Amino acid sequence: MSIITDKTCEAFRNTRPIRISNSEVKIEPSGNAYYRLFGNLIALYSPRAKELTIRDCGWQTQTTKERLN
Repeated sequence: MSIITDKTCEAFRNTRPIRISNSEVKIEPSGNAYYRLFGNLIALYSPRAKELTIRDCGWQTQTTKERLN
């Protein structure tokens, strides 16, 4: 796993905002966490609903797979 993947995935799991290179994690006041790769929403976590949604947005690349795994 790359350093970017490690840091952004950790931030996503801990609901902390971070932006590194082409990856960004944003946190809403409601607590929802959004993980974007090249501006595409690849993961959404809603702690209130206890729901995780993941998608590749049509980009089945090694980078997308790495971020989602």
